[in-house]
Amino acid sequence: MKFTIITLLAVLLTTACQKEITGSVNGLSSINIAYYKMDESSETVVDSKNAHNSTSTTGITYSATGKLNTALSTTDVTGNGIDFGEINAFDLTTGSISLWVNFHTGAWLLSNMDNDNDRNGFSVLRSFSTPNNFFTVMLASGSAVQSVNSSAISLDTWYHLVVTWNGTTVQIYLNGTLDQSVSQTVTPTYTTFPFRLFTTTGSEGVTKKAPMYGTLDEIGIFNAVLTSTQVTTLYNSGTPLAFSSFD
Repeated sequence: MKFTIITLLAVLLTTACQKEITGSVNGLSSINIAYYKMDESSETVVDSKNAHNSTSTTGITYSATGKLNTALSTTDVTGNGIDFGEINAFDLTTGSISLWVNFHTGAWLLSNMDNDNDRNGFSVLRSFSTPNNFFTVMLASGSAVQSVNSSAISLDTWYHLVVTWNGTTVQIYLNGTLDQSVSQTVTPTYTTFPFRLFTTTGSEGVTKKAPMYGTLDEIGIFNAVLTSTQVTTLYNSGTPLAFSSFD
């Protein structure tokens, strides 16, 4: 009996010490509403969190070189993209997006808005003012659109990009470090347009517009603002935190 009690105490003490060493949980799992590893070798692009899977793909290169395992890429800017249909869970007035991107040319990384007409929703894209390139987040409610640019970026280079908004502040992180923090002036509203990767929507939800040419990997959508600690955890010194490590 004594031996059993001593053994149990030893196990509890070891567990306590391990928790002390590893620290608290990162809190990512409870706020994550979609996660795309981008490791597919063909067909459907899978959401590892809530099965918000793709409905169609056009012009996608599978099993491209990624930051963690493989990734998905495009090799031109002509009508390419991944379509997921309308995802109501992404109608976020407060939220965060985390992704890894290696950009060659083109424009849109992801979007759930119609950029020709009813600009409701959010988009993340590459914009430029020669000779500089930037990441841009757009938040839109009808004709009201707020665009926030990152610092200048280099093409053909991997970046960890995080965007957050909460109705008060819009933030952009690059490679684990806060890059921009500005007052939010537009709260996005949402209609029935599809969520798309590598492109955005034009002509009232029909066409794919201004696709990017490059590679996307490890995309997470969150229904809360990521803290600076969580952003650092996701960046993980340049090696993406695996989805399996969310807790």
